[in-house]
Amino acid sequence: MAEEKEPSWYLVQPLVRASLVDPLLRHYLKLLPQYLDGKVVVRETGRKQMLDRARSALTDERADRTAVLMAPLSYGLMHDEQLAMRSEMSVIPLQMVAKRPWCLAEAQDMAPSNRVAFMSWLSNLKRPVRIGLASSKGMPAIWIRAMERKTGLTWTSTDFNTSAEQGLASLLSGQQDLLLETCAELERMRALRVAGAEQGRVHILLSEQSVTNKSVATFAQWQLPTPAPSWLAWFVSSKMPQERRNLLGKAINAVTMREDTQALIRELGQEPMLLSVQASQLYVDNWLSNWKSISTWMNNLPDKAAAEPAGTSTPKKTGN
Repeated sequence: MAEEKEPSWYLVQPLVRASLVDPLLRHYLKLLPQYLDGKVVVRETGRKQMLDRARSALTDERADRTAVLMAPLSYGLMHDEQLAMRSEMSVIPLQMVAKRPWCLAEAQDMAPSNRVAFMSWLSNLKRPVRIGLASSKGMPAIWIRAMERKTGLTWTSTDFNTSAEQGLASLLSGQQDLLLETCAELERMRALRVAGAEQGRVHILLSEQSVTNKSVATFAQWQLPTPAPSWLAWFVSSKMPQERRNLLGKAINAVTMREDTQALIRELGQEPMLLSVQASQLYVDNWLSNWKSISTWMNNLPDKAAAEPAGTSTPKKTGN
């Protein structure tokens, strides 16, 4: 009996928050064979942590046939690691898939209805502001620092990167004053009523973009720093030969541009990103350059900043 031929292409999804990512992985798995020669399979990378799974998929002997679906945190960490190690291998953006705007939620009985009320509420806490974050690294960390300078208050954060449900539960229990989470995750949990009867207490105060929920104010409307959106994108290793990379990029782009793909992304509470392969790489490169330059700039500012009175000029956005 002839030995079964090894698959031509592998797809990897290393993110620990799988509810809004796995459906996209399965969608690409189903459709890619229409645009590629050879078998396409999901590659398992064990029970290792997110970064270890992504690293393994992009550096081992199968990296030249593997595409990995990653978010900003995992990509940023791998990029920094490669620079520190002076590695010849690099991670290359292949195709943007979806934008994931941020929302700011709270669970008070009387939610602040405008900027003045919000700033007053924060000041009246008479202690550091407690906030839960989808990630305490990368762009959310920069946003926290910007909010400290904007409000003149100390903010303490708790990382809920492994579980959006834990972040919501912490907010509802009163352990957090605020929760910065992707709007898609908040809407998913609200739809599932994860927290039962207490779910109605969750209020979305602000969103990154009004298109997410037109009844919710944007950060800019309240003259607060706006966190740059999270996203999902396919990445490959520089170990993948250029010819194969071009072939895979063309196929993934074709799936991304399909109407059924865009419909699925919207159904998952995210925004389709209809960019070419070249534009996708430029987007990721600019994103990385922008937030790192902002981080460096903030590191060089004086340690203390007085709170700005309500109605002062709109701050610069913390990303592109």
